[in-house]
Amino acid sequence: MFDPISLIIQLVIGLVAMAASTIIKSMQQQDKQRVPGVRGERQVGGTNPMAFIVGRYGTAGQFEYGGEWGDDGGTPNAYRTEVYSHCDLVADGMAGRFINGKPVTLDASPHADLGYPVLEFRDGAGKDRMWWRDYTGVQTVADPLLLAKFGADPDRPWLSDMIFRGVAYSIVTSLVNRELFASAVPAPMFDERGIHMYDVRKDTTAGGSGSHRLDDPATWEWSDNPIVIIYNILLGIRYEGVWLWGGQDIGQQHLPYAVWASQMDKCDALVAKPAGGTEKRFRCGYEISVDQEPQAVIGELLKTCEGRIAEIGGTWKVLVAEPDAPVASVTTDDVVISEDQSEEPFPGLESLFNEMRADYPEPAMAWEMNEAPVRLRSDYEAADDGRHLPFSTSYKAAPYVDQVQRLMYAALEEGRRFRKPVKTYAPEWWEYEPLDSYLLTDAEEGYTDKAFLITVMDDLPNGNQVVGSQEIDPADYDPPDDEIVEVDFPPLVIARPAPQEIIGWNVAPYIFPDSAAEGRRIGIEIFYDEGLLDVRAVRVQVREDFGDNNLVFDGEFPYDATELDPSRALTWGGIIPDEDYEVRGIYVPFSGRAVEWSGWLGVTAPPIYLTPADFYPDLEGTLEVLNQGLEWLAQSNKRVRDDLQSVVVRLQDQGNTSDDNFQQVRTALTATQGLIKADYELLITTAVGIIDGELVGISSRVETLEVAYADPVSGNAALASGLDAIVVQITDGTTGLVALANSITSIETSVGDISADAKIRMVSQASSGSSYATVGIQARATTGDVWTTAAILLDSKSDGSSRVLLVGQRIGLMDSGGTVYGMFDATGAYFNTALIENASITNAKIVNATITGAKIANATITNTQIANATIGSAQIANAAIGNAQLGTAVIQTANIVSGNVSETFATQTAAAVNCSASAGGVTVLASVSVTASAGKVIITAQCDIGAGTGVAYLMYLRKNGVLLGSIKSISGILGLQSVVFVDSSPSTATYELVHEAAFTTTPVYTASYRSIIAVNNKV
Repeated sequence: MFDPISLIIQLVIGLVAMAASTIIKSMQQQDKQRVPGVRGERQVGGTNPMAFIVGRYGTAGQFEYGGEWGDDGGTPNAYRTEVYSHCDLVADGMAGRFINGKPVTLDASPHADLGYPVLEFRDGAGKDRMWWRDYTGVQTVADPLLLAKFGADPDRPWLSDMIFRGVAYSIVTSLVNRELFASAVPAPMFDERGIHMYDVRKDTTAGGSGSHRLDDPATWEWSDNPIVIIYNILLGIRYEGVWLWGGQDIGQQHLPYAVWASQMDKCDALVAKPAGGTEKRFRCGYEISVDQEPQAVIGELLKTCEGRIAEIGGTWKVLVAEPDAPVASVTTDDVVISEDQSEEPFPGLESLFNEMRADYPEPAMAWEMNEAPVRLRSDYEAADDGRHLPFSTSYKAAPYVDQVQRLMYAALEEGRRFRKPVKTYAPEWWEYEPLDSYLLTDAEEGYTDKAFLITVMDDLPNGNQVVGSQEIDPADYDPPDDEIVEVDFPPLVIARPAPQEIIGWNVAPYIFPDSAAEGRRIGIEIFYDEGLLDVRAVRVQVREDFGDNNLVFDGEFPYDATELDPSRALTWGGIIPDEDYEVRGIYVPFSGRAVEWSGWLGVTAPPIYLTPADFYPDLEGTLEVLNQGLEWLAQSNKRVRDDLQSVVVRLQDQGNTSDDNFQQVRTALTATQGLIKADYELLITTAVGIIDGELVGISSRVETLEVAYADPVSGNAALASGLDAIVVQITDGTTGLVALANSITSIETSVGDISADAKIRMVSQASSGSSYATVGIQARATTGDVWTTAAILLDSKSDGSSRVLLVGQRIGLMDSGGTVYGMFDATGAYFNTALIENASITNAKIVNATITGAKIANATITNTQIANATIGSAQIANAAIGNAQLGTAVIQTANIVSGNVSETFATQTAAAVNCSASAGGVTVLASVSVTASAGKVIITAQCDIGAGTGVAYLMYLRKNGVLLGSIKSISGILGLQSVVFVDSSPSTATYELVHEAAFTTTPVYTASYRSIIAVNNKV
């Protein structure tokens, strides 16, 4: 007989059995949705649907606008500016940036108009070639660069209302460069932190704790928690209160707080990383297009957290990974055996897997889909009769390789839990729900308290509950640490042609001689190779090889490709004799090709010091007076007070204290509280008496003020004091009358070791034979080690001498209107208008000078270089000009008196020789004997170095066995080398060109030298 109730029960049981599902089966259903992954190519056009980022995700964005503008070095339209939108809602900001699939970094300092320079597109000359500017969507005005460059475009103007309000977008500007942009037009990729999310756990009014409010998006924050994002999708994504996408009829009452908050917490739990450290257990990121079905997006996000979701009578429930605590513990006796049951103990091959493969978007690979390490269980394969049964999927919303490995582990392990019973329980089971778990004991099957997850339930007409379950083991969702392997990614770098380092780079000490061939100034000589075409100049830097390694020289020397054996001598103000320096060089090319600095080479400055000729005769005496004056000013208030009172004290000690010859008035005040004491004293004295047989009269006023702080426990101390005193006295002694007056006004302050003082001190004295007066003004400060001092010393004597000495790091002269007439500091001196007579000028360089009506008398000018000078009506009398170089000079009406503009030489040349070097050996390469009694001897020595390996040597000149000039040290340089020296003390002598090997052990080379020495005897 037909039983309709029985048929209904059978249908319900069948449907429940079909609904029971594992994570892998859920993924199989989700993968049929064919949801997109990372958009690796930019979209173009205005018909594309809106899209926005959740979590962190990569996108090529949508091209919105582009145009050329500007000029660079004569190239028109040299700049290309492009505009890309990459999130059609307000975003949190950028997590990274890529150009042509390679990561780029921005400079910390933006360009005023173009944005932040992209460091990877800064060329070898240090010139920026790309700039990047980001907007998150909160902007309220149009971009000023776009308005300035394209606001008046006749075809596609960028107008002031093109704000992109509520849209995150970027502007990328490039400057044409053949080297940097030779392969492709720059294609950006945006690594973005997406829209802000409402987190119910942070809302005090909804059961959580915090400032988040559902109706106030300004309180929301960025999140990559997949359950937080699903929660927001179900409530609906809105902009300024207007629905855009997602749920429309679901409210918070449909999303139980306890259920959702606990699963959000699971995602945020920290787990160990194989490389060390921790990370959140489950994170996600995705680009959502509004033409996608919300359930498809939610399914993709659930894949990232081993998630399941169920709708139960209008209420939404979610579960992440392992189930919560079981809601019941039953046995087979609790099953309603009168109803039909079913169980699938062993799945078919279509549902059996022993290998897991997956790919995911990898941020380190410019968001390309990357394959995660394959999971293969050989024991499962053996249990499956050796069949290889792989399962593949794409975690398109999980851009984290360690997390993907954990997901793969859980999916593969859960898939081996085969039991999926469908059983009927009593009506009391109505209180349980899908995604609850329970424990089942089945004696016939041989298990006790095995955990099962309720995947589906339905009511029978008789009130019984049909329950479909999935066998589950919480350990499947907590893989051992050794199951997650560390994955390394090859670095993505922007390939550039290898930069060129300077060739043949070498340095040596250099001595600049004066007109008498005496070494007077020191420098460094640089050497580099010849014949390079794409080199405009050689840039040189010198730094100290001591102290803080300060950079002391940075300059360029023009490069001449036709010059043989090029070298340059350089110097700078402040070079210190016999100190170590380091020098490096770099080519400055005509093109934009990459170049790089050489290594730092060490060199010691020659030990040539200043001589008396470099100073005016009384400089040493003046320095002594200056130092004495500074010591006099530096005396403390107590020391000065005691010195001024010393005569009064001596009068008292010798009994001169009667009312007639000694009177004194003293006023003293003291106040104390806690650790601070304040004192004041005024002492006025008039006294007359005998000291050491001399009659002395004195009148003094000494006023002191002092406030002191002292803590004996902590040791903290502070002092502020002032002294104002004047002492006048006359002494009638054996040498006659002496009148002396002293005065001082001084203030001092200190806190611990930090002190400062300021004072004005004066002294004058007159006697029967002479008089003098000195005034000193000083301000000083220190942090405990070295005083910084500014002072003025005025010194005048009756012998007609006077001095004004200034002390300070910078000294200036100006009028009341602020016009600066002169300025002195460590870098040199500046004069607004200077009149100089009888000047001695050394190493002057004058460029583009116009000198009209100049009169130069008795001037000595040495090593002067004058370029493009116009000299009109100059009169030069008795001038000695040595080594002057005049370029493009126009000299009109010049009168040269008593000048010799000719030289005669007698030349002697030695024969060339060939030789080989040995370690530490000295070889005379060439020699010549000269007989001379007047004039000068100019020695020119040349050494032609042939091929060899490891060539390194010292080459120098000797006169009668004694070194002449500096030693020239050369390593690895072939070809013609030369040494020149001027001997100002000629005599009958033998001059030798000497080679000395620079090795301490025998080198493995034989170098051939062809040497010649020529001597010009100047008569």
